Amino acid sequence: MALKIIGGIVLAFILLGCIPVGATAEYSAEGYWVAIKAGPISIRILPKKPKPEPVPEDELDDKARKKKEKQKKKEKKKKEKQKQKEREKKEAEKKEAEAAQSGKPQEKKGGNLPMFKELIGLALEAQSSLRKKLKLKEMTLHLTIGGGGWDPAKSAILYGRAWAGLGNLWTVLERVFIIKKHDVWADIDFLTPENTIYARATATITIGAVVKLGVRYGLRALRIYLRHRRRKKKANQGSVKKGGK
Repeated sequence: MALKIIGGIVLAFILLGCIPVGATAEYSAEGYWVAIKAGPISIRILPKKPKPEPVPEDELDDKARKKKEKQKKKEKKKKEKQKQKEREKKEAEKKEAEAAQSGKPQEKKGGNLPMFKELIGLALEAQSSLRKKLKLKEMTLHLTIGGGGWDPAKSAILYGRAWAGLGNLWTVLERVFIIKKHDVWADIDFLTPENTIYARATATITIGAVVKLGVRYGLRALRIYLRHRRRKKKANQGSVKKGGK
């Protein structure tokens, strides 16, 4: 029975890891939207849905009234925190202005350079691994050059530049992603004065690949951080001992 339970758990994790997750984004004349998808479930995250209109207080029951009062308190605290942040920001700007006037501009303290180099190398390695896992299921990019009210010769030149730009962009995209299906082109419309673009893309990756990459590179990044922190601690202790002598 125990083996069956363990086998069932392992099988569940394997099946979960095979579920594709992804995101679809679209930009058009109607605006933009972004949705994330996990298996058959799709959730639109941008733009946010408009908040429903508040119900008059005289139409609320006791439970709803208490809930609204609680919400008001939360909003009040949020506003107070926002005001505090704004005050801190103004104080920081004031200090920067004073430092600039005195001829001694404030500089942010830099971090550990060797650790930064190691983390950058790890990030580049993670990107190369992600290249094999992340896929663009579809990529649509339609660029229309508007020629209305323009000099036709200039519009034609701009049209040629648009194709060149799309070619350069496509070269970069092919290096970063595995693109299964694409529809990229440029056109010219002498009846409209504006340049327009329609873009849509769907990127997918399996949950297993996300977990694997996260564990692999997340743990390595943590080890790098802890190693450099120990070195810094030892260096500080050594300087304190020398100072004591």
